[in-house]
Amino acid sequence: MKSYHEFAGNKGLINGLFRSIETGRSPHALIFVGPEGSGKKTLSSLYARALLCQGTTPPCNRCPSCSKVLSHNHPDLFIISTEKKRKTIGVESILSLQRQAIIKPNESGRKVFVIEKAQSLTVAAQNKLLKILEEPPQYLSILLLCENTAALLPTVISRCMKLKMPRVSNEEIVGILEQQGVDTVAANKTATMARGIVGRAITLSQDAAWHGEVKESADLFFALDTPGGHVEAFAALTKDRDRGRRTLMIWQSLLRDCLMVSSGHRQQLEHPDELKRLMTYTKTHSGDSIVTKLDRLLETERRLNASAQYPLSIDWLLSAI
Repeated sequence: MKSYHEFAGNKGLINGLFRSIETGRSPHALIFVGPEGSGKKTLSSLYARALLCQGTTPPCNRCPSCSKVLSHNHPDLFIISTEKKRKTIGVESILSLQRQAIIKPNESGRKVFVIEKAQSLTVAAQNKLLKILEEPPQYLSILLLCENTAALLPTVISRCMKLKMPRVSNEEIVGILEQQGVDTVAANKTATMARGIVGRAITLSQDAAWHGEVKESADLFFALDTPGGHVEAFAALTKDRDRGRRTLMIWQSLLRDCLMVSSGHRQQLEHPDELKRLMTYTKTHSGDSIVTKLDRLLETERRLNASAQYPLSIDWLLSAI
């Protein structure tokens, strides 16, 4: 992506963010918050390029600085992520940031540090980071990327501008998928499943095994009412957490379909191929119980986004669904 004007979502918010660079009022620290696939890495990359750009309309994509950022070879841009042997970002990484931060920029008027998976920062690392956030050099910009801010210290959050990644309308996602050659019917179904997250929609559209996964997740859902169904579901959901999260997303859409069937709006089903099983399910489950189960799923998603323990959250979900 060459320009932030191409970024789908809240145009006013994004335009304001990049205009702050031109007016010299860009925040020294910014948190990009959103689930995987929401575009935080793409947007932060564009923003870092704009901060370092030497052209008149950043990012110009023509100046030497933009070229170096695009080739991952800019001396004033630093990327910090989880350490190889651990799934956290420790004190050592932030001490390295501190040492680099006090050195003035080599080529641009700024130095930019991007901290990926900022929710993985240890408490000790965050306390070290606070010292820089409290008294940053004028030329320093720190960009934190995280799926949620639950694991960040309130003192860290309070010293940063927070940007929640915008969800995109189904119509916009369908347009993006159609431009990539996805047929309209498949694009509409995928956009519904993506729930406003462009990266998720693109991943699903390119995954040949996705439709098989949807079928298997539906089988698991409808088997919950059979003997041993909950045991089988717990084993499947905890075996592969990424796939488990996708399964929970599919279950949410199935329950919404059940409500559509109950209210007679079958033309809006996300899973029309499952109409027969959906009708059977609504005969044995009241509308109120379906809403309760859907609420339980949504609460489970919120808990997992807040870094709750995965197996315990799944057990809590299955105890009432």
